[in-house]
Amino acid sequence: EAIARQARQSQLPWGGMRVIAVGDFAQLPPVTKNNETRDWAFQSLAWKESGFVSCELKLNQRVQEHDFLLILQDLRRGLPTPKVKEFLNSHLRPHNDKEKSTRLFPLRAQSETFNQTELAKIRKPETKIPSIYLGLEKHVEILKKSSPVPEELILKEGAQVMFLQNDPNKRWVNGTRGTVVEIATDKIVVEKETGRDVTVEKTQFSIQDADGNVIAGLINFPLTLAYATTIHKSQGATLDSLWVDLRRLWEPGQAYVAVSRLRKPEGLHLLGWDPRSIIADPAVLNFLKSP
Repeated sequence: EAIARQARQSQLPWGGMRVIAVGDFAQLPPVTKNNETRDWAFQSLAWKESGFVSCELKLNQRVQEHDFLLILQDLRRGLPTPKVKEFLNSHLRPHNDKEKSTRLFPLRAQSETFNQTELAKIRKPETKIPSIYLGLEKHVEILKKSSPVPEELILKEGAQVMFLQNDPNKRWVNGTRGTVVEIATDKIVVEKETGRDVTVEKTQFSIQDADGNVIAGLINFPLTLAYATTIHKSQGATLDSLWVDLRRLWEPGQAYVAVSRLRKPEGLHLLGWDPRSIIADPAVLNFLKSP
């Protein structure tokens, strides 16, 4: 906001620009050095001076079932209500290694270990595809931490993969799953779960400065192994089925983000859950109550 004032040589909020801020503070909180003091945007002086008027979108584009939406609303508010407890208990399952649904883990190390274990079961040669990075080292380091694309993508024919971005040609969306059919230098052919083959080319992921200039980028295929991912990296994805353990979570919104990836409740396979893992930040709840 300060950069906008400076660039437009105006002391009006955002330099006089009209701004729309989009997001859901009830999902995962911002990453801060001190987890005890979360750096919420709505607590900043810039937010207060902006005079934003809150508008709540009512139509859920992912979930259509009314009862499931009510469960998600309670999870979003950090409320382990009786109906939430009944719902979660009804989806407890012993783990089935042969079931192909994506596994969500709270920690990246858990996700990477599971992915590599499953990949090793495929008796075909692996292909290593390093990400190409562009930009200053300090910006590249930020991109490495925020991008869902690994520094080295390791695949095999027959591996389960998930797309990491929406295709402009609408052949896939973020979260679409499939199986690798062919790996070449400049393309990968993936058979989607619908049975249709699509050819995937490398693309660029980037971060920009306040002026919209790309300050760091990486080039690789928009794919990742789909056997497992972290709850954090699953944000934005839509899944038909998943396995998740909702015990020992520590972040507000973590349980809500995990369960709300699903289109339908039938896709939830729950290894365990703990009421202490269903958390909402009090500051966010107060913000959501404000006009």
